[in-house]
Amino acid sequence: MSAALRDRGAVVTGIDASAGMLALARRRLGNGVTLHVADLGDPLPFDDDAFDDVVASLVLHYLEDWGPTLSELRRVIRPCGRLVTSVDHPFVAYTIQDPRPDYPATTGYTFDWTFKGGMARRPGVRDAPGGMAGPWRRSRDIVPAWR
Repeated sequence: MSAALRDRGAVVTGIDASAGMLALARRRLGNGVTLHVADLGDPLPFDDDAFDDVVASLVLHYLEDWGPTLSELRRVIRPCGRLVTSVDHPFVAYTIQDPRPDYPATTGYTFDWTFKGGMARRPGVRDAPGGMAGPWRRSRDIVPAWR
């Protein structure tokens, strides 16, 4: 996604807690992208309102407590900016269902998470491979930037 955004004229900044992963990203993306070692559990090394959009793809579900991270992401997103997230790879949803659904078909599933004694239920849609209908056809699947 970073390469596609950069190739369309976006100024892309990437973070990862792993210097090794950033080295791989640097080889793939070249010098036209700014990369930082940063942990989503810590304050981010950016000014307030630094970004128009933030993409957090396949990362939030690894965090025990999303609250501080979402607050930090809110801080660095400009007013009217967007936070676009995805959690769990679609193949995970395929492997946890029994019987397994038809992989090429659009399917639904539900994840339950426990946060600070409460529970959150997140319905999901896995679209056919190569398709974008599921995640993008419903506007509520794109999380606004809380402002």
